[in-house]
Amino acid sequence: IYRALTVRLQKFDLSELSSRQEKLAFWINIYNALIIDGIIRYGAKKSVNKIPGFFERVAYNIGGYRFSTDDIEHGILRSNAGHLVIPGSQFGENDPRRSFMMDTLDFRIHFAVVCGARSCPPINFYDVEKIDEQLDLAARSFLNSDGAEIDIARKRVTLSKILQWYGADFGAGSLILLGFGDKTPILQTIAPYIVDEEKRTFIHQHAGELKVRFRGYDWSLNQI
Repeated sequence: IYRALTVRLQKFDLSELSSRQEKLAFWINIYNALIIDGIIRYGAKKSVNKIPGFFERVAYNIGGYRFSTDDIEHGILRSNAGHLVIPGSQFGENDPRRSFMMDTLDFRIHFAVVCGARSCPPINFYDVEKIDEQLDLAARSFLNSDGAEIDIARKRVTLSKILQWYGADFGAGSLILLGFGDKTPILQTIAPYIVDEEKRTFIHQHAGELKVRFRGYDWSLNQI
């Protein structure tokens, strides 16, 4: 049944996704389904990183166009921001898939897309009618577990590597990816999602003074 449904995607009319909410829910769900499909298809045992080119090789034909997980994440959901380590946009100037990308980048997608690793956010199914509430919940859940560890006494914050890799999506400069630049914008962006009032206030008041570290990423296969 699952394979039959994915085959039907080839005839899906992507122009039917008219609203921002429809696009977000559709592409996040497709990304997560594609990751699971790819893990099963390529027989990943320990990590998706053990499969060369996994995120480009794993793809669906949707509406007559090929979409890899890289295409969906960096081209569609990140508004053609481009791959982190490959210069340029994901979709070239004359690529027809540009017409399907999100108009604006919503940083909360990073708490919803699941790459199959232990350090990823937990997987969920996203509903068009509830997408914003679900994305807020995903952000709070991730950041208040081990996504953001706030040590008030030491004035230190330890963040998920995701917030460094995609620091520019959270308002920081592109040099954050290399470990340089001001991390304050990242803290200011995530602060509203911190549940503990004391820690939330602490970040708001001292964001520019805090020592920020990024936790190593565990790429071992998650049981999703």
